[in-house]
Amino acid sequence: PYVFLTQFLIHEGLNLTGFLSALFLSLSASEFTSDLLFTSFVFWIMMIHE
Repeated sequence: PYVFLTQFLIHEGLNLTGFLSALFLSLSASEFTSDLLFTSFVFWIMMIHE
């Protein structure tokens, strides 16, 4: 996974807005990003309650 991040950083630099727009560029990328963020949020809520 770091290969893709490294390629993006080499090409675009440390551009946070470009990175966020790339995460939601297509429908499939948006679905994956939303799923990952939601799952991470639920995970941390469960960890706090444990």
